Amino acid sequence: MDNENLSHDSKVDGADKKRVAEHNDKVVSERYKPSTKPTTKSPKAKGRTKAQVKHHLTKLSKLIKKHKLVSIIILLILVVGIGIDVYYVATNSTKVALNTNNNQVIAEYNNKLPDLKKAVEKNPNDAASRKNYGVALYVTGDYEAAKTQYEAAVKIDSKDAITYNNLGNTYRDLKNYGKAKEAYEKAFEINPKLVNAYVNLANVQLYILKNSDDAITTYKKALKALPNNDQIELLLGIAYENANKTTEAKQTYQDILARSPNNQAAKNNLDRLNKK
Repeated sequence: MDNENLSHDSKVDGADKKRVAEHNDKVVSERYKPSTKPTTKSPKAKGRTKAQVKHHLTKLSKLIKKHKLVSIIILLILVVGIGIDVYYVATNSTKVALNTNNNQVIAEYNNKLPDLKKAVEKNPNDAASRKNYGVALYVTGDYEAAKTQYEAAVKIDSKDAITYNNLGNTYRDLKNYGKAKEAYEKAFEINPKLVNAYVNLANVQLYILKNSDDAITTYKKALKALPNNDQIELLLGIAYENANKTTEAKQTYQDILARSPNNQAAKNNLDRLNKK
């Protein structure tokens, strides 16, 4: 696994702030699609998965009631490069496809911590070493230490958008939302096509700070850099709904369907709004 390209991202909403990790150099738009690959699990693993699904179904149901969205509420994924895939899809039947192995990931990163720490001590001016150590610290739950490593890394290499995105996530989880915003904005200033930075910032604005208008502004900025991105536009439509801007939400879903007639999420959301 190549830690240098790692970025951790979270599904952040009012009901659940789940910390995740993810590769940013793959196409993020593909990650909004639920996994269709069959998986084989042991009976023990299946039992854990059922319990996890029940847990997330409960949280998703609360989120649906809170925001009055019956269709797709949010679609975020995590991939750490060693087998974590989590897909959240809320539909009329509140379906969730889930394939996760968080405990294994944490254990593997715990095992790597001593070597990663030694690499930083051996070469403290190497941004990649600090970044890799920061990822491991974040995944294992030491956010303060991860923040320290990311801050040091961006001082050494101020052009690494992924590290700024990671730093933003760390600030967010430490509830320093002002600093998180600055870090996310720096990330997409460096790389305007870094989708995760826009989505992470918008999630903070929409679900933590309860500021739909700011989230809308962030999604619009993302669409200037990534025009006609169905996934970003779908999230924009949801933000419009949160702001009670039904006309704008309908138009957004219609725009998606004009380009992608088979986009079921946009169709479901539009149909629901038209029935109101």
